[in-house]
Amino acid sequence: MSLPASGAEQTPKIEVSPSISLPAAETKPTLQMKISPSVPVPVAETKPTLQTKISPSIPVPVAETKPTLQTKISPSIPVPAAETKPTLQTKISPSIPVPATETELALQTKISPSIPVPAAETKLTSQIPLPSAQAERESKISLPSASMEPRSKISYPYASAEDVSQIMPRGNFVGHSGVVWAVVHLLDGHRILTCSGDGSLRVWNLESEKQIGDDLRDGESAVWTIALSPDGTQVVSGSLDGIVRLWNIETGEVIAKWTGHTKEVPSVCWSRDGRRVVSGSNDGTVIQWNVKSGASILKPIEAERTRVNAVVYSPDNTMFATARSGRFIMIEIRDANTSKLVATLRGQTSFVQCLAWTADGKTLISGSDDGSITTWSTTSWREILVLDAHMTNVSAIAISPNGQIFASASSDRTARLWSLDNGQPIGSPLKHENIVTCVSFSADGKLLATGCYDHNAYTWDLSAFISEAGLSDLSSDPIVSRKVFFCNFPGTECPPPAG
Repeated sequence: MSLPASGAEQTPKIEVSPSISLPAAETKPTLQMKISPSVPVPVAETKPTLQTKISPSIPVPVAETKPTLQTKISPSIPVPAAETKPTLQTKISPSIPVPATETELALQTKISPSIPVPAAETKLTSQIPLPSAQAERESKISLPSASMEPRSKISYPYASAEDVSQIMPRGNFVGHSGVVWAVVHLLDGHRILTCSGDGSLRVWNLESEKQIGDDLRDGESAVWTIALSPDGTQVVSGSLDGIVRLWNIETGEVIAKWTGHTKEVPSVCWSRDGRRVVSGSNDGTVIQWNVKSGASILKPIEAERTRVNAVVYSPDNTMFATARSGRFIMIEIRDANTSKLVATLRGQTSFVQCLAWTADGKTLISGSDDGSITTWSTTSWREILVLDAHMTNVSAIAISPNGQIFASASSDRTARLWSLDNGQPIGSPLKHENIVTCVSFSADGKLLATGCYDHNAYTWDLSAFISEAGLSDLSSDPIVSRKVFFCNFPGTECPPPAG
């Protein structure tokens, strides 16, 4: 902004945030600059111009003679005045020209944006903050170290409620008074079995959507997970009370109770030969059970201050995987016969909540709290793909009978289908009214069952998805169609035998 010459009867516009008090006349000006140390500048009956380079410059007209005094800010420097019209230049960074008038001028500068300074008969006080060395250091960009390098993810647009296609469930199973934590398809192809926070297990007819028989109950403790036996006649459950129970599906009776955990059991899984069950607890222990005797096999695996969110056997029964959270985030692979550690899978940035193992044994799939899904090579134990799959945590994963696709459930209120080969999404997300807790494929792969926080279970016809993905069939021969290896949080389904 250009200032008028001395004597002009004009008041310039003042664009300053600091306070400006006016009027003062025919006095000896006193100029005080507080930029670090103060610089008092006495002037006598002159029209000085002070140029302080702080931000954009403001030219100031002066008269006749213009001697220049240059001061580079350091300690305070008194500047004598004479009957001349001096110019005081103070080099700090950008500049602020100060007008000369027959007024008392007090300028306090603490560098910031540019401030236009009025001329004639004004008294100006402005506060402009100087950047500190610490602020300058903090303004520099920090480059991540190698250990901070993020994992590469395949991302897909998240579907909002408006964007999700209105795919309606085929069946709606209403009756539980608590969250449906897990669901499994029974081998006859006509029924599903659910467990709930209301403490019950219930059998449902797929066609009528009605409950068959009475609730299966043993006390009031919430049932968090279930896994179907390979022959389809029994189911094992994990509960809030820390007890692992073995049930007869047809009679509804509890065959055995296995005690050893001291806290909730969110995950259980059968071995393919039907002889063992592995369970994981929030007390940090993992226990393998002999189904026939009910005794624990080997010593329980313990880890202090951790929770076991998921457990799953390998298809050949030689190993099992566990997902822990608490002091650390990792997946452990252990020898099923010795419990010795085989491998530790690291790299996740959030807790792993569910695991699935493909029927060919080549791939392990994990779902995490941050919404990501990771596939792992069981040969190298390295990541194959990382999918940025959901908006929030992945609570369950299930693999189709033919191993071509897998399904995921999430707290973002959707279930989704994915190609196991390339990680591409298949079809639109399946929208629910609340958090989705579990997923399960039917034996022919054409029906998906889900459980929800709204206390209901649902089934979804996958025929349209199969056509869209160019898959002629999701089932295979009668034996392979039952080879579904997965365990989830807090629901679980495990495979039937090979023959």
